[in-house]
Amino acid sequence: MNHQKSILDNASLSDEELVRSAQNGKQDAFNLLYERYFPNVLARVRFKVPESDVEDVTQEIFIAVLKSLGSFKGQSKFNTWIWTITN
Repeated sequence: MNHQKSILDNASLSDEELVRSAQNGKQDAFNLLYERYFPNVLARVRFKVPESDVEDVTQEIFIAVLKSLGSFKGQSKFNTWIWTITN
């Protein structure tokens, strides 16, 4: 029950708060960012690449986000940063 409460609490956190938590090794924080942005990233990828490549390209984008998360310094909003990577 405690685990569910903590995830619900995290759902109300800003992107930047989740990024800081993810940078500190909290996998749940990255998972929430993924859940927030997956539908829009998928839609953008679907618009840009052939359908047969959509799943792979979307996965590669989130791998790039995860690998680059440490370099996110908050100089722009997280959603601007992830759209830059997506595009």
